[in-house]
Amino acid sequence: MGLEAQEGPQAEKMGQALLRRMWITKGCRFAARERLRFTNALSAWTIALLSIYVVVVTLVLLAFSRELYDANEKWLNVIVIGISVTIISFSLLEIPRDLLGTAEAMNRSGLAIGKMYGQLSAAMVSETLTAEKLSEYENEYATVLADERANHWRVDYRAFVIESYNDFQNVSWAQSALWRKGILFTIWAQCYGLYFVAIFFPPMAALIFGSSLVRVASALPAL
Repeated sequence: MGLEAQEGPQAEKMGQALLRRMWITKGCRFAARERLRFTNALSAWTIALLSIYVVVVTLVLLAFSRELYDANEKWLNVIVIGISVTIISFSLLEIPRDLLGTAEAMNRSGLAIGKMYGQLSAAMVSETLTAEKLSEYENEYATVLADERANHWRVDYRAFVIESYNDFQNVSWAQSALWRKGILFTIWAQCYGLYFVAIFFPPMAALIFGSSLVRVASALPAL
């Protein structure tokens, strides 16, 4: 029996299933939008801070060239080269991704699905939903999904489940606060870990190795 022949309770049941899919997809689209926007901002901050690190180290080399021992100066030059290569790599990798453009695509998709969700909900509340209308909603929903140039990630689904865990009683891990925190940490590590490493590694390395070089230099006999 085709969809067009499904009337009454059967159409309502299928409508509820479609509503559920729309609601989840809409939530995932908006989660993807926020992830992409935050990633874009974090990427810009990463490149900006790495550029500041290069300027600071270069100024140290220029201002204290006479006070620096050869070992210190070599290490600082290595740091400058390493950070510069990192900046170039980030720039080359991030520009083609078009994070803001993809975020806008996710936003458009979420809004379009949200509009359909509202129309389908109204039809079901008013008990005017027929199999024919349900088929139209199915086709429109499939068209919206096919129109977008990118899909959301699995991490976006998990982020949405964590945000709305009370509505996902069938997802066992979502009912555990410990599991939710652990999965949220893995999401952050997977999506943003590299950026935080790039931001915090240079100053931490400067503190660790810089202090060691100072102790070595102080132990050397004065020339």
